[in-house]
Amino acid sequence: MFSHIGELRAIRSDVPIAALTATSAPSQRRKIMKSLCFRQSSVIISESPDRENIKITSLCIPNNCEIEDAFGWLITEFNKQKEKLPRHIIFSESISDVAKLYAIFRKRVGKSCMFEMFHSKTVESKKESIRADMSKKGEIRILMCTNSAGMGVNFADGHNIIHYGLPREMDVLVQQMGRAGRDGVFSNELIIYKCHKGHLKQVEDELVRIVKDTKCKRQVLCSSYGTNVKKVKPLHMCCDRCEKLCKCDNTNCPETHPALQFKMVGMESESMKRSVNDREKTAVRQRLHALKFRLSDFSTVVNPDLVHGLSDGVIDHIADHVEHLFTPEDILRSCAVWSYDVSVQISDIINDVFGDSIMYDINDSDFDNDEYDDDA
Repeated sequence: MFSHIGELRAIRSDVPIAALTATSAPSQRRKIMKSLCFRQSSVIISESPDRENIKITSLCIPNNCEIEDAFGWLITEFNKQKEKLPRHIIFSESISDVAKLYAIFRKRVGKSCMFEMFHSKTVESKKESIRADMSKKGEIRILMCTNSAGMGVNFADGHNIIHYGLPREMDVLVQQMGRAGRDGVFSNELIIYKCHKGHLKQVEDELVRIVKDTKCKRQVLCSSYGTNVKKVKPLHMCCDRCEKLCKCDNTNCPETHPALQFKMVGMESESMKRSVNDREKTAVRQRLHALKFRLSDFSTVVNPDLVHGLSDGVIDHIADHVEHLFTPEDILRSCAVWSYDVSVQISDIINDVFGDSIMYDINDSDFDNDEYDDDA
C-alpha cells in the first residue's frame, strides 16, 4: 500500500509530505525517498541509533558447533538461577533454529513455563499469553523468537538480547537490539555467529563489519548511519573490542560477557536420559523395521542394508540406547548411520513414540524465507 504513495505524489507534487521511520540506515533511506518520489533537495533529519547503555559483544563459534554447545553457558546459568535469571531474548532468522533451541532447553532442563518460543507459526493464543507475560516482569526468563516477536511487543525488564546469526539488515539488528535497556539500565547485546554462508549470506556488509572488524563496534554502527559516536566510559561498558583497552580501576572491569567466559566443550548425549519402558522400545524397533523396508530397493543385486545403513544390528542398537537419542545429530554421533536424511527419519520416529515430535518437526527448508513476516 505504501509503495503507491509515490504515484499519488506524481499527480500532486506540490503537496508537502513527511516520511517518518523509527530506524533507517542511509541505504534504506534512499530506497524510501525513491519510492516516495522525494527530490534530492529534501531535508533529512536523523538521530543516532546509538544506545549508550547497551554493550555490544560478538562471539564467533566453529562451523560445526552445535546449538546446545553455543548456548551451554545460558543453560548453565538457567539451571543455577531459575526464576532469578535476568530475562534474555534470543533472536534468530530461522524458525527451525528457534525450534531446535527450544528443544535443546526441553532436553537439558525439562518442560518449564520460564522459557518459550515465538514465531509466525506459533498459535495466536500462545502469542497472546507470551505478549502479556513479556510486557511485565513475568515468569518467562528466556524467549526464543524470530522477528515476529520484535514487532508490536513491549519487552519489560529486558537487559539481555542475543542474536543467533546475523539479521540481513542493519535496521533489523538495531530495532531488535533496542528492545534491551529501555529503562536506561545497563544491558548486553550478544551476537553469536558462524563464519559460513548460513549465517553471513545476504547480510549487509556493515553488519559483517560489526562482528569481524577490529574497530569499536559502536563506531562501526554509528558510521553506517552517518552519525557521530559518543565515547562510553568506562571503556569496558562499550563493546568487547573496547573492553580490552579499558584500564579503569572498577572492580567489574573487564566485565566480560558470560558467553565468552564459558568453555565450549562437547556435551555428550549420554548425559541426557529419558525414561523408557519395554513397550516403547518395541514400538521403536517395529517402526524402524518398517522404515528399513520402505528404504530398501529389492530390485538391485546390492544388499539394501549397504545403501541406507539401517541393518538389523543398527536397529537393535538404536532401540537399546533410545533413552539417549533425541536429535538426528545424536543418532549420527552414536549409531552406525551415515545418512543425515535417514537419521532425520529415525529421529522423527523416536520423537513421535515419546511425544517429542512437536519440538523437532520444523525443517529449515520449510521456513527459509519467512522470517520478516506476517506480524510485521
